[in-house]
Amino acid sequence: MPSFSETSNLFSIAEARIKQIEHLGLGLTLPAVNQLRYVACHLLRFDRSESEKEKQEELRKANNHCERAIYDAVETGIIYCLEELREFQKDYKLVGITDIVPSYLDIRAKANEVSRYI
Repeated sequence: MPSFSETSNLFSIAEARIKQIEHLGLGLTLPAVNQLRYVACHLLRFDRSESEKEKQEELRKANNHCERAIYDAVETGIIYCLEELREFQKDYKLVGITDIVPSYLDIRAKANEVSRYI
């Protein structure tokens, strides 16, 4: 059973992830912010609910939207970083990067894996 403090914790995590995306210079990630709007709706319904069963269902829904907001924000950040890496590769395609960044091949392998995952 979800608790209000769990929802509060998830909301804080989502808010922090959205803030990280803002600091990357991408502005607000609307899908993630939209999910937090839904969290607010479910918390208001939670407050108005009379039965414990309804309250628990509203908290569950609020938690789901918090988790989705986290996912949406993180996905936006990952896509941004992958694009930055692509630009880097384009700009430095004639330079031997592994001499300067010995783990570059590992970084590329992880980026490819993440790209396939997304």
